[in-house]
Amino acid sequence: SVAQILKFHEDTGQFSCIQTVPHPGTVWSVAVTPDSDVLTACSDGVARLFTRDPARFAAPDLVAAFEISVAARQVSSKMVGGVDLEKLPKAED
Repeated sequence: SVAQILKFHEDTGQFSCIQTVPHPGTVWSVAVTPDSDVLTACSDGVARLFTRDPARFAAPDLVAAFEISVAARQVSSKMVGGVDLEKLPKAED
């Protein structure tokens, strides 16, 4: 699952995606803090704060653990009920 960070353009009334943040589960909720950080709540039971302020960056080991959990989710998303979706026969045209 991903959280998409959108920008609202007042002149056009449209949104545009400025960043996509992968997550290790389904993103249930997203909030923007007063200082423009992005807070997400994920189905893995973890709330995550994304910031551009280096003073509030997570420790490197936490960032690495997050990246590993996202990568594991991407691999497991190819499996449904223990069935490898890529090994299923393709539909004939």
